[in-house]
Amino acid sequence: MVVEFHATWSGPCQSFWRTVPEFLSKYISVHLMKIDVDHVPDVAEQVGIESMPTFQLCKDGFRVGQVAGANAAKLDSDVRAHFPESQTQFSSPYVG
Repeated sequence: MVVEFHATWSGPCQSFWRTVPEFLSKYISVHLMKIDVDHVPDVAEQVGIESMPTFQLCKDGFRVGQVAGANAAKLDSDVRAHFPESQTQFSSPYVG
């Protein structure tokens, strides 16, 4: 799972999300959960979110990676490294 911590007022979040549909179409078996930090600030604080967007990569209940900022190349690289079984499609339930 990839958890995206974002804020609606954040310019980098808004601009990055415009490119996500193409990016997301590359993977299967990796789910995206979006969390608006303004709706659940205690959760963002508990997991140490300091900038937006921040993507936390979780596997088998553990955080295995984190990408801070709207860095599509780094996010793509980390998803491929941590989820090598994923290809072709990325599902995305939205939270927040």
